[in-house]
Amino acid sequence: MSIFEIMQRLVALLNDIDVKSIKIGLERSINIDDFPLIRVVPNDNELDTFDGWAEDIYFSIYLGDSVDENLELCLKKLYELEASIKFRLHNYQFSDGGLIRFIKTSRSDEFRHYTLLRSDFKVESIRLF
Repeated sequence: MSIFEIMQRLVALLNDIDVKSIKIGLERSINIDDFPLIRVVPNDNELDTFDGWAEDIYFSIYLGDSVDENLELCLKKLYELEASIKFRLHNYQFSDGGLIRFIKTSRSDEFRHYTLLRSDFKVESIRLF
């Protein structure tokens, strides 16, 4: 199994959430037609401390929506979406190993017409080979 296949599994777990687009990776230029969006982005992987054949896979889920001149409403929708994702993923156990853990969420103010949240997770102790 590859990191990409794990990301595909994560997308499948989130596929029925009501957003316009869900993809693996965060593109540089996001189209306004993509909002609200979810992006699943792999970050790091490292050897599990207890199982020499398993790895911990760190990933982020970006949640975005257009500001539409009402930042408060935008944030409300994004944090409701974040809660829904945490409910689905935190402590989810894959049938062939690997337990998903929520780490933290942070907000990004870098963008003019939309807001992004970044929720960090990890899949603990999954065997890739």
